[in-house]
Amino acid sequence: MNIISDSIKIIKTEGLIQYCVRLIKRGQGNFYYLLMWVMMAISHQSRFQLKDINEGQKKRTVNTINSIENSISRIINSYNLAIKDQKIQQEVYKISGDWAIIFGNDQQELIQKLKQGDREGVNAILSNFARDKVSRGLHLFDTIPHSFFHKLLLLNCYNKSYFIWKKMTFLPDEVLEYSKEIGNMHGIDIDGKSIMLPSFNQSYFAQKIDRLFTGSLKKITILEIGGGYGSLPYHLFKHTSLKCRYIYVDLPEMCTLATYFLMNHFPDKKILLYKESENQISDFSEYDIIILPNYCLPDLPERSVDLVFNSHSMTQMDPDTLKEYLRQINRICKKYFLHANNENENNSLTPGLKYLNLNNPEYELPKTEFKQIYRLPELIRNDGFLIPEYSSWEYLYERI
Repeated sequence: MNIISDSIKIIKTEGLIQYCVRLIKRGQGNFYYLLMWVMMAISHQSRFQLKDINEGQKKRTVNTINSIENSISRIINSYNLAIKDQKIQQEVYKISGDWAIIFGNDQQELIQKLKQGDREGVNAILSNFARDKVSRGLHLFDTIPHSFFHKLLLLNCYNKSYFIWKKMTFLPDEVLEYSKEIGNMHGIDIDGKSIMLPSFNQSYFAQKIDRLFTGSLKKITILEIGGGYGSLPYHLFKHTSLKCRYIYVDLPEMCTLATYFLMNHFPDKKILLYKESENQISDFSEYDIIILPNYCLPDLPERSVDLVFNSHSMTQMDPDTLKEYLRQINRICKKYFLHANNENENNSLTPGLKYLNLNNPEYELPKTEFKQIYRLPELIRNDGFLIPEYSSWEYLYERI
């Protein structure tokens, strides 16, 4: 970033007074995180220090491995079939809102290589996806620090998240760790393993899902809408005793990240991709993980999943899309609907649009079908921030 040219641009468009106000506000924020860093450095309660972030950033891996034979070919083939069929889907299942902007700016290189069938190019991007702009919006690429003060801000988020996470889960620290070799993870470095900010949130929800089905002898089917790179099933399969089958639905481009991440972490799991089986929708009982584009939701059998989960993507949909997803959840879900989403109506990346507020009767499951078990402030967020006004909430619904 060119500070001088950016400063001149702001002064020209907003005026000198507004520019000075911006500088003061930024200075106040930087001073706060500098003070927090000093306090954490002398506090016995701080789990992580600045050196842990520095170590996590500099220990980059040169990773071009493809540990699963033919997995890149499977990813490319499934993606191209998915985008071909995407063209004929209902408008509510096509990309829109913030993700249309993100994909337009940050996904184009990956999309081009997928369409070209460039195995080496696709593998190079996916093997580095945690540090590549392809993962923007998933709290991976976004959390690579660009300055000393950004590191201090992230360090504050890590320590706050860890403190709350430990109090709420009592899990061992090892649960938070990701292998650096798969996706070239960064964040906090602990003995060669990476702790990313989403680790706290996703391991928390994995434990919560595990507890909801404590004592269940049958295999549980879990559906996640908007699963990102696959962090929830990573924690479900690796750190819980739950016997489960996981169904992932998201935009086709996100499916490629999740497929790479989960195939490399779980080579022994039976994973089904889009159109790899004629009976993929009607009979998925033999698979552990099923990864599908979002428009496959209407094809899932009625009352076929025990729990539906979503984290911070439903508020970013347009109203018609959200209502369609809720209709499908009502049809598909057998037992629980668990989600965490914002309730503040901040402006989205799309000019003139705002995020939806899910604490709204217009966006609720039918009260004759589901009862709300709880609505609680979300204390452990994917991005590590604890919002003072509690704008982010966690909901649990149970079918009556």
